Amino acid sequence: MPQSRADTLIRQWGERFRKDPLATRVVAGLRERSNEIWQGTFELLQRESPEYRNSVDDEFTKESKAHCNELLKTIIAIVAARSDRSGADPFDFVRTHAAWRARHQVPLIASLHAYRLAHRTYWEITRDSLLRHGKRGEAILSLTMLSDFWIQFFDYVGAVLAEAHAVEEGLIVAQSTRHKSCPILCQAVPICAAATRA
Repeated sequence: MPQSRADTLIRQWGERFRKDPLATRVVAGLRERSNEIWQGTFELLQRESPEYRNSVDDEFTKESKAHCNELLKTIIAIVAARSDRSGADPFDFVRTHAAWRARHQVPLIASLHAYRLAHRTYWEITRDSLLRHGKRGEAILSLTMLSDFWIQFFDYVGAVLAEAHAVEEGLIVAQSTRHKSCPILCQAVPICAAATRA
């Protein structure tokens, strides 16, 4: 069975982490910082994104935090080289989140901006952790590897989100069009029947 793009990337990322124990330790340590990651990103969103300021309510906050936790669990699984052998897409949670946002009319640009800010948050936390490491050369190599990983990871989840958001928006438009067409078509039937009798 051919590997999906996600499987290929996860395998490549896992291999890079396997070769870089320092980066692995730093990213695995993020598990205890999930609230800090979410809170930092969420505050940035509210400060920097007018689309988010207009969308935030309790339901949105709950969905956002759940998505952030799923994202972190996926990152930790990649680092630990624990891939899902069931054949399920490990990024399906991104599609579910994108569909939720599309149904709640959160603009795609706002969601993509959220990923950019999450990328920044993850990068800053891991960079700061690595810079405290005593061996400068090892830290620089790990910084380089993590820089590539964060760019590739958030680029991929952003692409998955954009595609799923577009699909859900298309379904919403199709359903809306069908609902608007039904009354028009229902009214047309008697008119057409009356016209053929005349």
